[in-house]
This record gives sequence, structure tokens and C-alpha cells, in this order.
Amino acid sequence: MFKLLRYSLATFCFAASVGCLAIWWRSMTYHEKVYGPLPDLTHRVVLNAHHGYGKLHVTRLPPGSIPWTSWSVKYLPHQPDLFGVRKRGSDRIGQFKNNIYFPLWYPALIFALAGVAAVRLGRQFTIRSAIIATTIVAGLLGMAVIL
Repeated sequence: MFKLLRYSLATFCFAASVGCLAIWWRSMTYHEKVYGPLPDLTHRVVLNAHHGYGKLHVTRLPPGSIPWTSWSVKYLPHQPDLFGVRKRGSDRIGQFKNNIYFPLWYPALIFALAGVAAVRLGRQFTIRSAIIATTIVAGLLGMAVIL
């Protein structure tokens, strides 16, 4: 039973990693926005993907406004340096005005390493585990260097 749970978690992590890489690749040609409410319905979260970066922004809805109850997605044409982060370097995490930005390949790396850890959970860490993790990291970093 534990083995099935471990492999399910690893599969989810690897799928999330591939999804993050797909969003990263697509963000080079499209600007995507996802809007949605937070559970308290007085705040909304906006997630952006543009130029290989993700941006997270949480805003408070004005008093008396109609609360958001559903999520929406928008696809916009490519815009030059929308976040102003390309001038600061391509591998940085930080804050710009009232936003948090990060390269989209960072979550892909984290999910990939979590997937390797889930597969190896409960077992002794071996050289094989290190080689698998190094291969995944090298592949992701190689993609970052190419772009």
C-alpha cells in the first residue's frame, strides 16, 4: 500500500514538473493570466506567465464590490518585458512593486526533485538516486541555459 502511495506521489510530482516546463516554454510566446478568488472572497489572486517568468499578485477587492466566485484565464499577445525583470537577470526571485516574480523553471526543478525523493522515500539513498537527481537537474538547467 505504501509503495502505491509513494509511486502515485512521484507520478503527480513528475507530471507537475512537466506542466511547469510546458508553461515556461509557452510563456516565451504568449502572456497568460489566471484570475481567481481566495477562500475568504475578499481577495483575488492573479497568476501571470510571461517571458519565462511567473508573477503572483494578491489584491484586496474594494468594499461593496461583488466578490469573485470563479476562476478565469486570459491569453494575451506577447508584450515586451511586461514585468521589468529581464533587466535584473534571468534566474532571480524577487519582488517588483506589489508582485512576487520567479522563473517558471524553478517550480519544475522543485517538483522533479520531489518526485525523485518520493520514489526513494523509505529506502536507503544510493548513488543511483544521486545520478537520477543529477540528470533531472542537469536537464532542467540545460533548458534554462538554451533559452
